[in-house]
Amino acid sequence: MVFGWEGVNSQYRPPNLGLSFEFLVFYLGVLMGAGVLNIVKNIERTKDLSSFMIYAYVNIFVLLLIGFMVVIFPCFYLLQHELYFPFVMIYDEMEEITIIYTMGIGYILTMFSFVMVFPYVILYYQSVRKFHITQPSHSDRIRAILEKENEEVDLDAFIAEEEIRRSEQKTQERKEMYFRSYMLREGGM
Repeated sequence: MVFGWEGVNSQYRPPNLGLSFEFLVFYLGVLMGAGVLNIVKNIERTKDLSSFMIYAYVNIFVLLLIGFMVVIFPCFYLLQHELYFPFVMIYDEMEEITIIYTMGIGYILTMFSFVMVFPYVILYYQSVRKFHITQPSHSDRIRAILEKENEEVDLDAFIAEEEIRRSEQKTQERKEMYFRSYMLREGGM
């Protein structure tokens, strides 16, 4: 099998899938390249999200490639070879061989990768597209700090509070004086 199909088994050789070797190398290269870009270029550590738009488009392209490999390519392959089910067993009575056409682990992993990559790509694209990180200028920062630290000074309120405090103090002093004089007149407790 490694060096080609020869002998009796050549009649059971699967038909050509229609994808060139170059396309598969391109597909794997784009997948690995997008993975490395997503690891190296993190949108959480940047200050300029608009520069990440090209990476968002690369992620969308990867999503479309995975969608092509999951949906479009298998449909054309299965329909072309009259395989209408994801699992078919054909028994050849003359050769007494059972041929099994099924979805392999690679296709199942590709489906899972599409399901896992889809929300990430959409969130990545929306984050880069909608959100902008703005850096306030130094004068804006200073103004905000001054507004936060400087409260409005209302002198009339301070004067009124002080007068109320003094009148309460005088009232308390009068009560204490009255109590002391009462105690002195009555002779103690």
